[in-house]
Amino acid sequence: MNIMPPIEITSANLTASNVAETEYSAYSSGTTYAVGAFVIYNHKIYQSLQASNLNHQPDVSDTWWLDVGATNRYRMFDSFVETQTTNSGSIDITITPTSIINAVSLLNIEAATVQIVCTAPVDGEVFNEVITLVDNSSVSDWFRYFFDPVSNKTSLYIDTLPIYSGHQVRVIINNPGLTAKCGCCLLGMTNYIGETQYGAKIGIQDYSVKTVDQWGNYSIVKRAYRKTGNFSVMIDNNSIDRIQILLAAYRATPVLYVASSNWDATLIYGFYKDFGIDIQYFNNAVCSIDVEGLT
Repeated sequence: MNIMPPIEITSANLTASNVAETEYSAYSSGTTYAVGAFVIYNHKIYQSLQASNLNHQPDVSDTWWLDVGATNRYRMFDSFVETQTTNSGSIDITITPTSIINAVSLLNIEAATVQIVCTAPVDGEVFNEVITLVDNSSVSDWFRYFFDPVSNKTSLYIDTLPIYSGHQVRVIINNPGLTAKCGCCLLGMTNYIGETQYGAKIGIQDYSVKTVDQWGNYSIVKRAYRKTGNFSVMIDNNSIDRIQILLAAYRATPVLYVASSNWDATLIYGFYKDFGIDIQYFNNAVCSIDVEGLT
């Protein structure tokens, strides 16, 4: 298991993006806004809650403005997995990390391919890989190969980026002829915890509302869900103190938990609800982690 605390993506390190930020006009302190008017301020969309709304800064006046959420360009960098940045054909961004990184993860994506390019200040291009997202995991024979519907993976995790200082990372999410979508784009440095053991449990917690009337008919309102996971990780006894301190530091910070690189279903971006370390053996201990993802 690895955990990856993502770096914060802001206008300072988002060097380039082909996604427009033009849903609404930028907020102006000299403009009087009507009730229901929308503006953009600091890459967020706000809706006016009152008439004659003049000179009330959106991010400090919650009685005057409602925070609707990030703009389309920045939805892939907010703290929600289900809210997606969308763009026709492709999403093409370039990030200049302020710290060293070796991993990138994309969650809740709709695309055919993803290309990742790293460019260092002196050495030039040091990494360039195109990943095809077609999911062939269910193809077990020729019948399934020809007749099963084509499906694509919705998550991606790569932790083999070369480590440089001051380099740029370009992420191109391609979906030719369709709309490219991305719920989360995470970049960071991985921290190794230990070896995830068999017996791991993964699932979801659904927030959809399902009500049944007196005749047994269901009415369903589809809502968000979060991923959950319960993992046992074999760790080295020499790492007990380090892991205790590391996990305590991220008790209230969302990070990416990578239980296994074999299954994208074990990629969970969120918090741990509980963790414990059982010192069972002379050389090893067992760390149990319950993880709850963000919606």
